[in-house]
Amino acid sequence: MTYDPGIIVRLATEDDMAALLPLVDAFVEDQKRIGEPDQRAYILIAARQAMMTGEALVVAADGKELVGYLIWTAFPGAPKGEVLGAGTYVAPEYRSRGIAARMQRYALHHLFDMGYEWVTGAVALKNEAAIHLIGATGAEITGYVIRWRRPRSSQPA
Repeated sequence: MTYDPGIIVRLATEDDMAALLPLVDAFVEDQKRIGEPDQRAYILIAARQAMMTGEALVVAADGKELVGYLIWTAFPGAPKGEVLGAGTYVAPEYRSRGIAARMQRYALHHLFDMGYEWVTGAVALKNEAAIHLIGATGAEITGYVIRWRRPRSSQPA
C-alpha cells in the first residue's frame, strides 16, 4: 500500500451529492459481483441522513473529482450513541493507496468527537480486502458485524 498525499479526505458538502451517484452505482456493482443484494436506495438514504445530521459522509477527492466515500449515520431506532455504517467505496484505480483507511480514521475521529460511543457496520464475508483493513483498525469483528468503540481517553468525564 502506498500513501497518496494528493488525495484530500473531508466531510462531504451538498455540492458533492451529484458526484457521489456514480461512486454509489460502482459500489453496488462491486457488491453484486460478490453476491450481495442491491443496496443503492439504502446507501442514498444514508448519505442524505448523514448530510442532514452532520454525521459521517466522508469523501476522498483527487482535485475536484470524488474517488471514494464512506457513510456512517445514526438511523431512527438505532441504539442511543450508536452509528451504523452504510458503505465504504474507493474507485478501483485509487485502491491500495490507504484511502479507505484514511476515510475510516477521519470518520471515527469525527463521530467520537460528536459523542458517539459505538460505530457499527457490516462487511461482506467475501470482501477480504475490507476485512483486512477493518481488522487493522482495532474493530471487533463478529461474523460480518464490525464494531468500533470510542477510546476511553476520549470519553467525557
